[in-house]
Amino acid sequence: MFSHSPRPAQQAEPISRNLKTNLTIIERTFANAHDLIVCEFTVGSPPFDVALACIKGLADKEAINEHIIHSLMKEARFQMQPGEAGATDFLSYLKRHVVSIAEIRDLQTIPEALDGVLEGGTVLFVQGSNSALLAGTQGFEKRPISEPETEVVV
Repeated sequence: MFSHSPRPAQQAEPISRNLKTNLTIIERTFANAHDLIVCEFTVGSPPFDVALACIKGLADKEAINEHIIHSLMKEARFQMQPGEAGATDFLSYLKRHVVSIAEIRDLQTIPEALDGVLEGGTVLFVQGSNSALLAGTQGFEKRPISEPETEVVV
């Protein structure tokens, strides 16, 4: 379901290890989009700052709440084991054990994250990780079938 639109190498800005930097780029890019949703919270032990970004109406709110946010909050007791590298291991753990979405992939660049959000996906960033996760949460709003409001001519 995810498509990949090739971009020139000079535009392929990597995802920053700084969560605020990534969110600033997302928010600036979608500055005029009033339907951009950015949610920040802390989970795990040691605590990790995480954020997700999606567009209301393109992403399925129920899937995000149930399979990402609820799962993260339920796993808030996640404990890093000795020898684990930190944020990168935490992101990998989230992908394998916490986020219960069938379609999920790793992202390395900001353009990949922007494309994912525009396609109705939800991007998950973790402070300290130079990659992110894209969850397939596409759930475009549907219009009901109804009679047209203009007069029908036969």
